Amino acid sequence: MCFLSRVPTGITVIREHWAAVEAAWSRLQPRLGSNQKDRTCYQELPWGRLSELPCHRRHTARRLAMLLDALPIAGRRVLDLGCNVGALSLGLALHGARQVIGYDRDRDSLAVARAAAQYLGLADRTEFHEATIGPDFIRRLPEVDLGLWLSQWMWLLEPLGLEGALDLLFEVSCRIPALFFESANYGETEAWMPEYIRSQRAIELLFEASTCYRSIRVVGQDPAWRQRNVLLGSDPELQWAGETATVIRDTRTSVRKAYKPEFIRLLGREVDALERLQTRRALGGLDPVAGAVASIGWPRGVPENSRPAPWLKEARRIIDHDPDAGR
Repeated sequence: MCFLSRVPTGITVIREHWAAVEAAWSRLQPRLGSNQKDRTCYQELPWGRLSELPCHRRHTARRLAMLLDALPIAGRRVLDLGCNVGALSLGLALHGARQVIGYDRDRDSLAVARAAAQYLGLADRTEFHEATIGPDFIRRLPEVDLGLWLSQWMWLLEPLGLEGALDLLFEVSCRIPALFFESANYGETEAWMPEYIRSQRAIELLFEASTCYRSIRVVGQDPAWRQRNVLLGSDPELQWAGETATVIRDTRTSVRKAYKPEFIRLLGREVDALERLQTRRALGGLDPVAGAVASIGWPRGVPENSRPAPWLKEARRIIDHDPDAGR
């Protein structure tokens, strides 16, 4: 009798959650840079009645499968930058993520994500917040195990410029142990992108040179844009120790060299501290823009040897070939 008395209440709650989904869906507007229509989810929500909602792109299941094949998700705390209606966030929560935190600037899409989370019973393991992704926001990122930054970085090129967008990519890599990353190349009519990085290989080189990840691999292609590879960066490292000194990466394009105390003292130098710091800026091997341009041949006159290398390779070069090393 008690069980039967609870059934109508449960049905009522489900109906209320679905009504909230429909109400949020009815307010959706087209997404910037797409031919999405009104009252259309940009991403598919392929679960239960949510799959009935009109959507612009139907690739959620395949994108999820690619992410799940690349890295175990269960028990991880995940950050989704540019989550839109939360399709991937909700999918990762359904596959065992401990917590998923999504950020987007479109409050109507976020309302759909929150309502869908309630409908799927995931409200206790998902959070969706309105935010504009920029330097101040990145400095306040929560501590997570894994990040998603898919199809969103390209929109930072216009407000921040290429250098600012790459600096932001570096800051994200310093704060997130593993990151799935994908960005547009040539063909985005609304996104401002310099001509010389309009190739997928250039995007990959920029990611390699601008992040602090030691391991970077291609895990697949985005089903919606087959010319775009999805990269997984992991195992971040911000310093490398040589025989006489340690090189520490401070920013995207600068490193600091700290000489070991015993080598300073052996040379009889007067020092007020246990180590001498030396900053190197605008290092050729850490200049991803020049490197990407050189690697694809635009424009003429860029030195061929300026192709970007992982920063640790540059750190070793500084220690091995710097005439001041150990003095």
